[in-house]
Amino acid sequence: MKLMCFIPGMNETHLSQLDLNLLLVLEDLLRTASVTQTAKRLGRTQSAVSHALRRLRSVFGDPLFVRVGAVLTPTSRARELAEPLHELVNGAQRILGARGPFEPARLRRRFTVAASDFAEIVVLPKLLARLEREAPGVELNVVFVGSQVDRLVQSGEVDLALGAGFQPLAGLLQQTLFEERNVCLVRQGHPRVRGRLGLEAFTREAHAVIAPRGPMTDFVDEALARLGRQRRVVLRVPHFVTAPLLVAASELLLVAPERVARALAAIAPLRVLEPPLELPSFLFLQVYAEANRTDPAHVWLRGLIAQECASDPRR
Repeated sequence: MKLMCFIPGMNETHLSQLDLNLLLVLEDLLRTASVTQTAKRLGRTQSAVSHALRRLRSVFGDPLFVRVGAVLTPTSRARELAEPLHELVNGAQRILGARGPFEPARLRRRFTVAASDFAEIVVLPKLLARLEREAPGVELNVVFVGSQVDRLVQSGEVDLALGAGFQPLAGLLQQTLFEERNVCLVRQGHPRVRGRLGLEAFTREAHAVIAPRGPMTDFVDEALARLGRQRRVVLRVPHFVTAPLLVAASELLLVAPERVARALAAIAPLRVLEPPLELPSFLFLQVYAEANRTDPAHVWLRGLIAQECASDPRR
């Protein structure tokens, strides 16, 4: 199948029969109205541009420009060609990767981001403030997709995912945003936990557990088992927001990621305490498809997220 080039005022012409450089010359002549200026801008000789104009006149069956004094004035036919030629040249530049400078303020785009409520608490407040200032045309569609997240990012249904423990699927790239430690939370005025939290008090108190995927044991139980200890868990919930708020209204003790703990302690009657045993940290990541690695808008959004995740949660 032969590609066709449809330009108003030109006979139907096969692209294979047309030197597209001629259209580039015509598009620039419509900008400059000067053979000399077009030659300089395109890096050609004046005679080459004049020769191209003669060929264009033959193709279109129209003089295209008439000289009025020292100025080339476009004919009505040439003026009709200005807009479609501009679109054609810009489209060709986009295909060939000749992008102009990326301008977030002019971006109009929706990004689908997979995230748990932990990521929502940690990332969204600062990110939304930046978007409002720098890219008001950007829309975020935040979804929670559970165990399907890796596949949905791989397929392109989700632009990027925020969290931990992603599968190393083909075509997925990961960027570490920060390393997160775990701390303890109790309500202010807890009758038995007043100062530093010791191991005896830690194992004596009833615990709430955040279990997004529903495990019956977790890293805290494993750390206690290495010390020959165990704890009493009376509540398991899947959400990072719910658990601290329930702790604030009870005498339960909770182990939670530090950024979540400090964010909620700022708005609820909670105390953040150092755990009395060594607990593992984890890496918080953003994951995206390799197909989006060089997309300017994706690069910009990922950079923005990385900047907002770089701050120390204890500040």
